[in-house]
Amino acid sequence: MAGRGKTQPELISGCWAVRGVDRVSNEAIHQWIWQGKREKEPATKTLYKHLKHERRRRKRGNYNDSRGILNGRVFIEERPEVVDERSRLGDLEIDLMVGKAHKSALVVIIDRATLLTRLKTVTIDNDKAFANYQSLARTLDADVYFTRPYTSQDKGSVENRIGVVREFIPKGTDLRNVSDKYIQMVERHLNNRPVRKFD
Repeated sequence: MAGRGKTQPELISGCWAVRGVDRVSNEAIHQWIWQGKREKEPATKTLYKHLKHERRRRKRGNYNDSRGILNGRVFIEERPEVVDERSRLGDLEIDLMVGKAHKSALVVIIDRATLLTRLKTVTIDNDKAFANYQSLARTLDADVYFTRPYTSQDKGSVENRIGVVREFIPKGTDLRNVSDKYIQMVERHLNNRPVRKFD
């Protein structure tokens, strides 16, 4: 992999299959690479740098683990065009700002028209965070649309807002140790600061 730019385990796995080599899943290759980084094995500790998304590790193509698979997703291309206009209330962007060791998170919700922001702490496990989205959609009587993978601009408002929240709650913070009072203070600051969009 060295010296050849970004490489995807999917490509390696696929090439082996074409050459008649017993197939190894791309997830197995990913796990091997990241294990080398964690254990600082001399021969493999820097291989992760050659992955296309070395800073955004996500499970993909795991044939043996179906936990958290999001069935029935409707993608952003099917979202009504009026949402892009940012002209009506109630079109929300939602994302997680994950805390230390992936044990806690802030749910960051922003209204696309008003930029009104809500913050809520949650404790999470290793499953997909929004696996129960269909129940949430029924409860809120709302349509849910998923962004394209690795395309942060599909929800640029909430991504930007998370960047501002990080000024108050830096990366690596254990959010379980952040008080509700402090989170409410950050929320008030976000919702009362001047915004260029509104002059």
